[in-house]
Amino acid sequence: MVKPRLELLCLWIFQYINGSGVGVLLISIEEQVIKYKARFEFLATNNVSKYKAFLAGLCLAKALNAYHLKVHSDSKLVVG
Repeated sequence: MVKPRLELLCLWIFQYINGSGVGVLLISIEEQVIKYKARFEFLATNNVSKYKAFLAGLCLAKALNAYHLKVHSDSKLVVG
């Protein structure tokens, strides 16, 4: 069975608790929201934690069969 493709997802990346965790919001064009957060078992720099959040968001978007993804983050390292 083939999964339907999602036309557009917005990916919001954020960091919390002094670099020890990340959060991801995926929002579809129909305004469905998927929330994901993870806590690290190690201290991480801001750049590392936001990069890990970005990778987690990409994995979620791929699992949802998204083909257009708009990424939002306050990190220029992640989104340019």
